[in-house]
Amino acid sequence: MGILESLPVQRIRPVGLWPFLLGTMRDHSGFGNHAVPAGGYWSTSGASDGLAIPSHTQRATVPDSPELQTNGHVSIFAWTDIQRLVFGTVVAKSDGGGTDYEFYVDGAGNIAVWDGAGVSSFAHDMTRAKSLAVTMSNGAVPAFSVDGAFVGNGGVPVVVTANDAPLDIGALYVGNPWINPLHGVLIYTDILTPSEISDLHDWSQRRFTPRKRWPGGGLDIPTLTGTAREPVHLDSIQTSRVSLVASETSGKLSNTGYDIESGGFIVAEDAATGERYIKCVTAGIISRRNIEAYGTWEFEFYKADASNLNIYPIASMIGTAAAAGQNCYRALFTNLEQIAIQRYDNGAFGSTLMGANAGYFDPVTRYKTRFTRSPTGIFYMYIKGGAFTEWVPAQADSGANPATDNTHTTSKYFVIDAAAGDRIYFDRQFAGVVSPI
Repeated sequence: MGILESLPVQRIRPVGLWPFLLGTMRDHSGFGNHAVPAGGYWSTSGASDGLAIPSHTQRATVPDSPELQTNGHVSIFAWTDIQRLVFGTVVAKSDGGGTDYEFYVDGAGNIAVWDGAGVSSFAHDMTRAKSLAVTMSNGAVPAFSVDGAFVGNGGVPVVVTANDAPLDIGALYVGNPWINPLHGVLIYTDILTPSEISDLHDWSQRRFTPRKRWPGGGLDIPTLTGTAREPVHLDSIQTSRVSLVASETSGKLSNTGYDIESGGFIVAEDAATGERYIKCVTAGIISRRNIEAYGTWEFEFYKADASNLNIYPIASMIGTAAAAGQNCYRALFTNLEQIAIQRYDNGAFGSTLMGANAGYFDPVTRYKTRFTRSPTGIFYMYIKGGAFTEWVPAQADSGANPATDNTHTTSKYFVIDAAAGDRIYFDRQFAGVVSPI
């Protein structure tokens, strides 16, 4: 299936579709509105990283065309990875006859449009946002969305009329470069609905989010379709890229697909074997996007026995199980060597689907687990390691294994809440239920 045909929005056709993550500036809408680099080629370290624009003289420009002439309605959707919240332009159609427009974020935390005469904006925290969208009609206030969810309207109406200027992507022709990775842009001369923007966000993360190698040996892909991806071998990661600093406490955890939310983590290396793993230095949380509420999650861990290790394969938000608004299922490994699958509802304990009594597994020992959930809500957990020389279903002294629960049917994140000394060696995800035995 082609990129255009894979779009979840089929009632209207985009006038421009630029999936920069593929390493191309070609338009995939079928209208031939191909972008050309202005001021030189401006890719970062390759197609897998998307694009970054170091200055406004290095941007992508699309010549004007009949399709890009607005009829009074414009919808812009961009998928990105906001690592630094600084002033930057996503797209602009300016310096031509007619009404200008620019879609941008500023360093003060506002998502905004400029119509050549004034600014209409909305304040919202966009740190680590993966997509931004705006819909605007002539004489109306613009509507802004972040990560597929409507966040608010601009403060004043905007003017949207025909404009014969070229389309600049990644910078305004006089400045404001977009320095964060820009993975792709979609433009419609129609108004997308909130549900369509949500579907486009999920589509962009499913199809185009970069695949990153990480020391756990798997591909960090927020959602998998089809068969499972093969893990990346540990020796395929260059030693020079391994982080051996004392601790990282914010931003991306080096050479992984995880964001550091709190605490301190490193990518460590076993001096004897050269094996790499994620190690928690100071108790805290790392997370990655995961929009799948069904499937199989396999991870290998080492518990330092200082406190509980909590892994949330299915979570509605970044944070612990007790965070207000959190709807999640967690795999719990306690300092009493208990193991459990638990559900939390809006930050409050809901149910233990299955649990093993104290002393079930050994501390300071490596284990592999598989946590599965079928489309009908059947949960299963398997364990291997220590005394379990082969895969076995985890013991259920309370609840049942398998257990059934359909309380929460959506997910946004995969979250790890670790204690100092805990390690994660491996993480991979399967689209379907995959039993190891």
